[in-house]
Amino acid sequence: MQQKILTIIFILLLLVIGGEVFYFFSNTYKPVLSPQANSTNQPQVTIFQQPNATAADVDKQVLITFANIKEFIKKGVLNSSVIKNVYQGYITKVGQTNAQLANTPDYYPKFQLSLKKQMNDTDEPFGFLFDDREMQSLKVEKTVDGKTQMLNFQDLKVGDLVTVKETFDLITENTSGYVITLLQTP
Repeated sequence: MQQKILTIIFILLLLVIGGEVFYFFSNTYKPVLSPQANSTNQPQVTIFQQPNATAADVDKQVLITFANIKEFIKKGVLNSSVIKNVYQGYITKVGQTNAQLANTPDYYPKFQLSLKKQMNDTDEPFGFLFDDREMQSLKVEKTVDGKTQMLNFQDLKVGDLVTVKETFDLITENTSGYVITLLQTP
């Protein structure tokens, strides 16, 4: 009887160890091998990693970089650091607002834009607020027959499918611009 129990425990132990080995090898970091792998004009990132480096090592390096970015800016060694975000969704709300945000008493947004991935989503929409300064740098456009046409913010309607490109400069800590592209109207 004890022999059977020991055999069962041994088999379970082998299964657990086998699962851990499989998990380790299936979750190891796979770097981009070639910047030519993607034929689009999108910028490519090639990460050169040390031999035997794990995904956790690469993640730690990224965290260290973001944690020290203020120090790099202070020292003057960081000349440019820009984050570009691209959001896409259907407009659920667009227009003027008198919203006042509690944590930013000096910010007075005048216009709002809310997006959902799909119109019938039950999730809360993702919202943008724009003050007068941001409205001056805001561009609204659509592409027709390969040509870009400029639009006004007022041309956007609930149900339109859009992308919102946001550019944020980490050095000036300022959003330097928004471009809203109308992709499809209902």
